[in-house]
Amino acid sequence: MKFSKQLQKIMHHFGLSTTELADKILVPKATISHLISERNKPSLEFIMKLHTTFPTLNLEWLIYEKEPFLVTEIYPKSIEKDQNKIPVLNEISEVEMVNEIENEDQNESQPEEIEPKNINQNITENPKNILSFQSKEIDCIVIFYNDGSFKKYNP
Repeated sequence: MKFSKQLQKIMHHFGLSTTELADKILVPKATISHLISERNKPSLEFIMKLHTTFPTLNLEWLIYEKEPFLVTEIYPKSIEKDQNKIPVLNEISEVEMVNEIENEDQNESQPEEIEPKNINQNITENPKNILSFQSKEIDCIVIFYNDGSFKKYNP
């Protein structure tokens, strides 16, 4: 099968005209016309744009004409399962995260206020241990997991 036939199959499957396909993958309309008329062969960049825009297209089909046409025809059930596992970035906004942390804080006791130490006085009293003025107490520990969730611990 020539690439022109593959391109026409893609356009038919997704219900796109030449102009709509060109707009969707961000290429000039002439590029699509030249590929359909077999004046030009597709570049790797063009194949990558097609695959990025239509990830269900089988990349081996695009390059080597190896069936099946769509990836979902190879692994229909595993793709559905994997799509449920993919974390959606920015699903929870920063404001929602802060609100969730504040809600957790309301359920816990408020930490007592600690007076800041006079740093200069501490250094002059104990010059050998100059780092002692940096000792601080831990207020909370937040662990971020790779799935986008997090847990806050208060001592």
